[in-house]
Amino acid sequence: MNRYLVRVKKPNCISFEDAEKVLKEIRKVLKEKGKDVKVGNLRVSTYAIEFDIFIMGIKESELANLLPKPYNEILTLRKLNESLNLSKKQVFILAKNLFNQERYWEVHEVLEEVWKKEKGNKKALLQGLILVASALVHYQRNEKEVGISMLKRALEKLNNSSYGKEYEFDIEKIRGEIKKIVREKKVKFFRI
Repeated sequence: MNRYLVRVKKPNCISFEDAEKVLKEIRKVLKEKGKDVKVGNLRVSTYAIEFDIFIMGIKESELANLLPKPYNEILTLRKLNESLNLSKKQVFILAKNLFNQERYWEVHEVLEEVWKKEKGNKKALLQGLILVASALVHYQRNEKEVGISMLKRALEKLNNSSYGKEYEFDIEKIRGEIKKIVREKKVKFFRI
């Protein structure tokens, strides 16, 4: 069974609160079509809905035809569990671009490869960035309180901003955005 990350264009009428409803709807339609497909981890961003899909015996090109309208306009289809084989600098550039596209689950995954190899303060800083991405994933799944709690933990890890320049991240800006979210108890997406 192959695992893919699917991003589809988000209909305007869908909000973060609809994540569970959309997941159930997609699962129902696929079950009715009798396909050996599993769908999970649905997340809603400003412009897209993304989810993991496990498929067997189905060509990638057939997937859009299986998904129910209005969730069948595929923006991204990426096979997961494959290493990207990028340099550290490429990882950070990719992570920043993904973050700015609200693709937080992918940010977490990409940064984790580098995080596993780091030590000390650099490792802690990367863990803080991963926590920020993970917190925003929880918000995309309509789990606001979990997200805010994780952002508080991220602040603790992001206390050494000097390594941020090496990683091409403005850590002070990120900390400022997180502090505002925690203070107002209102999650919002921001660019880095």
